[in-house]
Amino acid sequence: RGQPFVVRLGYGNFRYEFPLEELEPLDTKSWWAFARWRLLVGGGTRLLFTLDHQPRPSQFLNSAYANTQIRVDASRPWLRESEYGLRQRFNNNPYENEIYTGDEPDGCGFIQRHDKRYALGAYAEWSIHSRMAYTMEVSYELRRSNCFLYDFDATNFGAGISFGWF
Repeated sequence: RGQPFVVRLGYGNFRYEFPLEELEPLDTKSWWAFARWRLLVGGGTRLLFTLDHQPRPSQFLNSAYANTQIRVDASRPWLRESEYGLRQRFNNNPYENEIYTGDEPDGCGFIQRHDKRYALGAYAEWSIHSRMAYTMEVSYELRRSNCFLYDFDATNFGAGISFGWF
């Protein structure tokens, strides 16, 4: 806490068990990494750069994918204990095993799936009390895959009350 950067690296054996008893657990060996760099620039503006790489289980049976995410956040204080900012994210997700997506033309057959996601958003956080804030966020997300079934575009809007230490 309070440090301008953090770096964590590792290698591990990840075991994913599925709820259906007839399926064998998936064991995958992979490296993981996490790095974050916080930079303060003029006028109280904060930049946060994050790189995260880790294996994740897939919704497809007996498959996993490597999630690599690069994220940039820019935030600025506003009013009393409030802030606003922008968030940008890029994800690259290659799958470990071939998956079956259905027969053509409704599916892509057996493929080595590979997805890329892009997101851009803006948010504002208004302090209601020292441990409570009202948050609003709007974002646009785009996913492109080597199988058309998994492509999407989405505009998201969220609002809510946050509790805790900000």
